[in-house]
Amino acid sequence: MKTPTFLLLLLVLIVSILSCQKMEFQNDLTGTWKIIWTSGGMVPQTIQTNFSLLQIKKNNHYFIYSNDTLKASGDYSIFKAGYNPYLKKQTFEVQFNNGIDQGLQVIFPFNEKLSTEFISNDTLVFSQTCPDCSQFAFAKL
Repeated sequence: MKTPTFLLLLLVLIVSILSCQKMEFQNDLTGTWKIIWTSGGMVPQTIQTNFSLLQIKKNNHYFIYSNDTLKASGDYSIFKAGYNPYLKKQTFEVQFNNGIDQGLQVIFPFNEKLSTEFISNDTLVFSQTCPDCSQFAFAKL
């Protein structure tokens, strides 16, 4: 009788810890971010973006602006990617689903999982998960 109770409590504890990591990540992710650099392609090059700000809300919604004009919005999802032994932390992927496009093609990799890394507390990089794909770096405002 004691063993099933112990296992149940252990399972609840593990699930709680794992969900807390995702919540902390989402708290760090939310806010308004200004694009600071891009790169991509076989030969590293700057990708000319047609937006300046990415606003990420806690309610799993995002908004992309250019000069205070809304260019795109939608919802996003957070996925655990696994433990990265080099970074010595849990890593995550974020997928921005392109819900509403304001008639302008926004240059950003929508509808795919992007590897997400905090370079510092206020600098964030989204990377496509292929060796020669795009990276988008943002600074928190």
